[in-house]
Amino acid sequence: NIRLKNQVEQVLNIAILDKGEYKLNYEELNINKLIEEIATNFKLLINNRGGRLDLILDNMLPLVFADKLHLTNIITNLLDNANKYTEKTPFIKIFSSEINNGIEISVEDNGIGIHIENQKHIFKKLYRVPTGNVHNVKGFGLGLYYVKTMTEAHGGNIRLKSEAGKGSCFTIWLPKQPAEKMGNIERSL
Repeated sequence: NIRLKNQVEQVLNIAILDKGEYKLNYEELNINKLIEEIATNFKLLINNRGGRLDLILDNMLPLVFADKLHLTNIITNLLDNANKYTEKTPFIKIFSSEINNGIEISVEDNGIGIHIENQKHIFKKLYRVPTGNVHNVKGFGLGLYYVKTMTEAHGGNIRLKSEAGKGSCFTIWLPKQPAEKMGNIERSL
């Protein structure tokens, strides 16, 4: 039920993005606290598979101004992908650090990885890495499109480091505060 609810919400969020109008509600956030809250929801799922979720968080991180709902969705999506695209026992790490007048959050896994020829397409809407006739991982190809779009809406960027068969690491960078004045900010794509 939760997975279905999340997929419906994701489809609705993409419809809002496609329309080109959305509102970011900036607030001051403790990134590490947010990561810890999200990780709590995933730890049981990962532990049930015999895996481990490690948090390597910079405890000196400053507060950042971001939209809590969208940032939660971004991190949740990256963690969900790390878990579901790991066929063996999942070992997932989340890192946070301060860098270049902003905050970096990385989600690293020991999953199936992404072939180099597919990496340039991974953030496109409706793109799914080809797996032949095997569709053992369900999804619509919307998650990473959403992650990239909302990260960029915050003035940030996303990077991927991956090797087929060896796992992936997605890193998002967010500025400490938005370029515009803080508060409710209308954005158009």
